[in-house]
Formats: sequence, C-alpha cells, structure tokens
Amino acid sequence: MPPMPLVCSKTSDRDCRLLKLEPEITSSLEQELEVLFISNSATSTVVLCTQTETFKVTAVESSNSTLLATGSLVGSGVIRSIVSFHWEARRIDPRLDFRSSLPTYSVNDPSTHEAAPDLKQLQASMQASITEIKVALQSSTVLINEFGSHFYLHEASLHQCLDELLMTLSLRGWSPSAIPLQACAEDAAKHGSDYL
Repeated sequence: MPPMPLVCSKTSDRDCRLLKLEPEITSSLEQELEVLFISNSATSTVVLCTQTETFKVTAVESSNSTLLATGSLVGSGVIRSIVSFHWEARRIDPRLDFRSSLPTYSVNDPSTHEAAPDLKQLQASMQASITEIKVALQSSTVLINEFGSHFYLHEASLHQCLDELLMTLSLRGWSPSAIPLQACAEDAAKHGSDYL
C-alpha cells in the first residue's frame, strides 16, 4: 500500500478524544440504543452504561503520540489532533449499594418521600445499567411507591411487617395460600403501623 499523504489542519481540534470501546458498547451505539456516561460526587469513577452492562472509563497513557486524522486510505488525510493517551471502557461489576443510596422508608416521616429517587435518578447514583439495577431490586429490601420512588427498607422492619401479616392471617383465619390483598391493605390503613 502506498503511503498516505497527511496535511496538518490549520485549526487543531483540541476537544477531540479517542475512546476504545468493547464490542457490546459498539453494538449498542450501532443499534442507536441509549448509552450513558455516569459520574457522581460519591466516587471518582466514571462509568459508561449500556441498557444491560456497566463499563469503567479510564485514561490509558502512551509514550507514543496518536494522530487523529480524517480522510480516506486512498486519498490524502488531514491531521485533526495529536493525543498522547486514550480513554478505555472495560466491563466492571456495577456499584449497587441501596442502603447508602436510598432514604429509609418511614410512614412517620413523609419528607423522605420527596427525596426518594426514581429509577433514572437511582441509575445516576448507583453507576449501573438499568437492567443490572432491576435484577438487584428483585432480591433486595427496596420498597417502590406508587410514584416510582425507591426507599430502603431495613430487614428488621421487613421481618416485623411479615410477623404482623402472619399474625393478621392467623387472627382472621385467612389461608396463607389465598391472602386477600385488599382486606390486608384496608386492615393496615385502618390500624396503621408504628414499625415502618
């Protein structure tokens, strides 16, 4: 292949960055799916999230300079920028800490209800993909109210709630295999609870 003639651009593009992507990210971008950069003040880590996976973004230094050019392999090229490092996105486990990221649910303190995040806000604080968060929510003690707000529920409160539910079932003679949800909700609304 003959050498390609290069010409330096008269206006260098200093905002140009080089990012090495995993195939999963490239595939998401090609399918025009949402890919988000997420950073927050709780950690210095910046992540890139597809709909299903989380990738840590890091700077990779190089002793060689890389020329970023436009043009074709058969014609001439124009050097737009020269970089001495590139960004790299590598698959990592998501940061999922519901206990420190969510307000604790309390019936007696409605002010926590206003501060509770929805799923998109939760993704920003968690630094995880929506799918990874949804999977983790299925096995966690997180309560989601009718507005989509997420609250952490202490396991002790969850056990107390279960104890009260079982006691109500026993006192009312209801079968554990056919719990009348509407009647349970009405009973809880009528009598309230001090432990949540």
